[in-house]
Amino acid sequence: MMIRKPLFRQLKRIIFVGCVLSLLSLEADAATISVISYEGGRKLNFGNVDTDSLVSRELKITVTSSDNIPYQVKRIIIQPITSEKGSPLKEDVLSFYTVRGSNARGSLYRTIKEPMSFRDEVLYISDGQGTSDSFKLVYVFDGKKLTTPGSFYGRVGYVLEPKSGSAQTSVFDIRFNAQLEFEVQMEMLGRTLKLSTKSEQDYSGYVDFHLKSSAGRRLDIYQRPEVFPANDQGVVLAEGAIKFYISAKEQFQSPTVLEKAEALIYSSQEATDSFRINFMIDPEKLKNTESGIYRGKLIYRLQEKDRQKIIPLDIVVGLERVFDIKVTSEGLAYNLKPDSLPQEKIVLIDVESNLQTAYQISQTFSRPLTDLKGNTIAAKYFSMRQELLKGAGEAMFPQFAPVESGESTIFISDNKGENASLQVIYRLTPSIDISAGNYSTSVTYSLSER
Repeated sequence: MMIRKPLFRQLKRIIFVGCVLSLLSLEADAATISVISYEGGRKLNFGNVDTDSLVSRELKITVTSSDNIPYQVKRIIIQPITSEKGSPLKEDVLSFYTVRGSNARGSLYRTIKEPMSFRDEVLYISDGQGTSDSFKLVYVFDGKKLTTPGSFYGRVGYVLEPKSGSAQTSVFDIRFNAQLEFEVQMEMLGRTLKLSTKSEQDYSGYVDFHLKSSAGRRLDIYQRPEVFPANDQGVVLAEGAIKFYISAKEQFQSPTVLEKAEALIYSSQEATDSFRINFMIDPEKLKNTESGIYRGKLIYRLQEKDRQKIIPLDIVVGLERVFDIKVTSEGLAYNLKPDSLPQEKIVLIDVESNLQTAYQISQTFSRPLTDLKGNTIAAKYFSMRQELLKGAGEAMFPQFAPVESGESTIFISDNKGENASLQVIYRLTPSIDISAGNYSTSVTYSLSER
């Protein structure tokens, strides 16, 4: 018994120490790293790219720390980026930088864009308290530096290294499919297709496409509006307001309405080819459209077998302010005898406005009908009425009423200020009360916003 007691106590101590070690090993890491792609998933996929591509992808790296231990974040190359044939990617094709100001604490490094190399790069060092923080990292693919086609793949790791403790690594795949043969160049005046109602010359514009492809392969060009031109209030131009046609090799198509659906507009099997897309606006379709700037975007999808290229084109349509009145008449000339029938004369008034606000038409007679001796024709013998021929609004004198001197409102539009055509009928009735002579006056028509 005296010999076994110490052994038993020693055994209990060994078991106790083992339990303590086991409990310590189950404690969670005090600092963790999270890497999120804005495209989703754990990969940087640049998709189908070629020598004209300039594509950016963004990551957000977040470190959560609770133990006040300083740390750093670095990027390592786990698997160099190569094609399916083993061809390595040139360093300057893919570059990267951290976004200055995207962190709240600590120090951010590699804030100037630089080629992605095969060495490890420190991206971030925390403050002395190891405070939790996050920052953004951007990768840029520059197709102009591409020299080798193929399906490229590589792996990078983002490593959280505490000053003391174990490191953690988050792994991301990098993928893209590079093509070299397919080239497209788009040319136009400026960087935006601009159309305007300012003058007839501004009604139209064009875009030139220059293609390079493998001879004998069919290359299809599709067009669709990603955003149909609209103003800041969300008002969209009417379908039919913009038309286009293709001209190539001295051949011209008939103008076609720009529709909201994707449409095949051109095909080619030549090694090099060029064509022009001519655009025009139809002012008649825009008469009741509010003035202002309408912005949109067209998307061109060029498809050659399993390869495609997307080219965006911004389009701006400017509708000039229109607020016009047009008066048409053969003149208010009457030749009356006391026993003749009343005579009527017609004045046509047309209003064109795109202000989308109510307006009114007024007439101003400078004086009653007066002869050289100062005699006047009483208002009861000179009357008028109006008829609305087109548009919406209210004619103020639908029945004959005396024409008074001075200004009077003869028409009020609806609240939207729709274009209108108005017929004003003036009637002069003979009477023995009217002295013989030549009578005259002047009348002015005016258009004003309400």
